[in-house]
Amino acid sequence: MRTPPFPPRALALCLLLSPLAACDLLGPSGPEGPGYLDMELISPHDLEGAALFRLVGGAGLGEVTCEGGEAFYQHHGDFSDVVIVLEEPGRIRFRVATNDVAKKPEVTVVQVAGGDNVLRSSLSEHVVELEQVEGTGGGAP
Repeated sequence: MRTPPFPPRALALCLLLSPLAACDLLGPSGPEGPGYLDMELISPHDLEGAALFRLVGGAGLGEVTCEGGEAFYQHHGDFSDVVIVLEEPGRIRFRVATNDVAKKPEVTVVQVAGGDNVLRSSLSEHVVELEQVEGTGGGAP
């Protein structure tokens, strides 16, 4: 038995609608625009005292803040160095203002000091979790 040919109009309609269907299948792209990036150091140790991070990329990174300590930062073109020093040993969390939360920087843990102010000998198990937060934040102009 022979299959009837696919009507040209139906073929054109399928080709026209297929990109829209693909977008729906992939789901929403996530938040965009000005806001904040919340970052948390995930460590195999219970408590940390301080850490140095390098953020590469992103979109107009701005002010860096943290709770329970001090945040020091310097932006250099396409990368930023961030130092977080806690008043008491704990979990290291910080927030970075950005012009576009959809453009996440690559975050590298450069150094970590424990709650006893001794540098960690290995950082292989230290990672940073990053969460996009929409808001009225904004980074560099």
